[in-house]
Amino acid sequence: MVLLAGCTFPDALVRKHAATDFGCSEDEVVVHGLPSGYLARGCRKEAEYGVQDGRVTRNSPIRKATVDERPPLPIDRIPGTNSIGLD
Repeated sequence: MVLLAGCTFPDALVRKHAATDFGCSEDEVVVHGLPSGYLARGCRKEAEYGVQDGRVTRNSPIRKATVDERPPLPIDRIPGTNSIGLD
């Protein structure tokens, strides 16, 4: 357990780095594993990253995201109503 306390998962490192690169919060960044690294998307931007020895490197320019992965509404709302779905 002590060994795991100091470790950080690679996707968490990428999320943090991408949030800084994209200028948005970590909560807005989605990370996908790729055969050669990771793809991060957030704030309508995306970039590819690699992780080696706990260090994150951006492997592509920051570009406009090809897919917007944000939900259209907050997940606690039902479209067209004022209900939060707890009726």
